[in-house]
Amino acid sequence: MKQCTLNRIIFLLTLLSLVAFQSAGQQIIPRIGYVISTTTNKPTSPTGDINPRQSFSFGLGFAWKFKSTYKFQIEADYVSKGHQFYSNKVTDYNPDIRVIYESNYKHNYLVVPLVVNKYFGAGKLKPYLIGGGYIGFGLGGRFYGESGIYRGTFADSYQQYDGSIYYGPDPASINQNNRYYSHRIDLGFKLGIGLLIFDKVALDVQYDIGQVNVDEGQGDYKNRSLQFGLTVPLQLGTKH
Repeated sequence: MKQCTLNRIIFLLTLLSLVAFQSAGQQIIPRIGYVISTTTNKPTSPTGDINPRQSFSFGLGFAWKFKSTYKFQIEADYVSKGHQFYSNKVTDYNPDIRVIYESNYKHNYLVVPLVVNKYFGAGKLKPYLIGGGYIGFGLGGRFYGESGIYRGTFADSYQQYDGSIYYGPDPASINQNNRYYSHRIDLGFKLGIGLLIFDKVALDVQYDIGQVNVDEGQGDYKNRSLQFGLTVPLQLGTKH
């Protein structure tokens, strides 16, 4: 990850922390998570299978109650998204020759969710619903993979790819291994459920539904991700 990317994340997390410490009775919420991500894209050249990519997330949030059972929450999270692609096809001209293509797309985002949590019950275990939206800022990423033409188990040709992910028009003459995406900004909806345990720790499952076609050159390319989170709500100031 580039130093400027780290600086942006640290700055936003620090800003949230300062805001939180000025708000007595509210919460600051560290988060770590496990992410399963994919895309709506259906490749046509070559055709193949889109498979989920597994990664991680971490961040910091700030929350406050506006009714006895409702809580508004904003976060700044680093989330690694993307997908994997696999194609294994027999050639039209020779059924003994296969073309195999594998690739892995890693997209790093600084994601700012804005959600409302609705809590149920008053015991030690409080389930809750999550609903809202998010804005994501693309930080770049990595593209890597391999392709080959095989006759049985013998490779007639083989090539590896390893490049970076950028945003904007594709300057094709610079590096054929890099990938360029149309939009750095991603917007979407966020839905989920959670469980608050003893008012000390919370587990949640959230699904992000991206609404922006981030790579118009590939047709319909919208982000989708299932996120499993662990948070620790830390009370600030005096409870109200």
